[in-house]
Amino acid sequence: KLIKGNEVNKIKLKKSKINSLVKLDDTGWTIIRPGQGWEVIVKSGQSGPRHLPGHTHSDLFSFDIYQNGIPIIAESGTSTYQISEKRQYERSGQAHNVFELFLEKEIIEPIEIWSNFRAGRKARILKNNSGCKNDGTFWVHSSHDGYKRYGVSYSRELNFFLNKKSILNIEITENLITKNCMSWRSWIHLSPFIKKEDFLAILSYLELKNRHKYKIFETTFSYGFGKRKKRKSICFFGTTKKGINKLKLNLNLKTSS
Repeated sequence: KLIKGNEVNKIKLKKSKINSLVKLDDTGWTIIRPGQGWEVIVKSGQSGPRHLPGHTHSDLFSFDIYQNGIPIIAESGTSTYQISEKRQYERSGQAHNVFELFLEKEIIEPIEIWSNFRAGRKARILKNNSGCKNDGTFWVHSSHDGYKRYGVSYSRELNFFLNKKSILNIEITENLITKNCMSWRSWIHLSPFIKKEDFLAILSYLELKNRHKYKIFETTFSYGFGKRKKRKSICFFGTTKKGINKLKLNLNLKTSS
């Protein structure tokens, strides 16, 4: 959700020396405001209270991006609480802007979810740091142990840089040390409110800057309870090698006036 003004007044805030970066340690969120109406919200901490898992999603290290309050990159949201395939999907990692690993053909969920309000094993956060570099690049670096029992060490680094043309550059780095080769995929869910020319510009930059394979899928975005809009989602995919892996993705976001 987009957090504005007084909505966070009752939440314990931990502000960095940079006014545009706020860590909400009690909720696990990091909020970055690089300027020009851009706002980045990163799920960088615990998934939720351990005694109250009912609303938990498999969303560790997911992020949403808004400009002037309009979603540009966003998870699916929640459109229903009824037991259904839609409810299962909206709680899964696949519905969020996350990195996923496969065990054979089965997705490994760092937070195990089932039914409409059930959760099982939950990954522990090992690292959660953020800051701003001298050149104005905001960064969030996090790691969890959700893949440890499969012989995988994992961390994600997100970098956000706003240039003089108000283009937001995003660099996503997945750091893995694996004992075996494993299949992976990474999701970027675009808002249904993105104009066609902006969508084409995103794809053009992907072709220029990325070496990973990807496919475009039609998914849904919930803009209210029981209300969904169709939108485009980008799924990157590949296979890790044994040992150290550093997987990088780059995106540029610019919205038409």
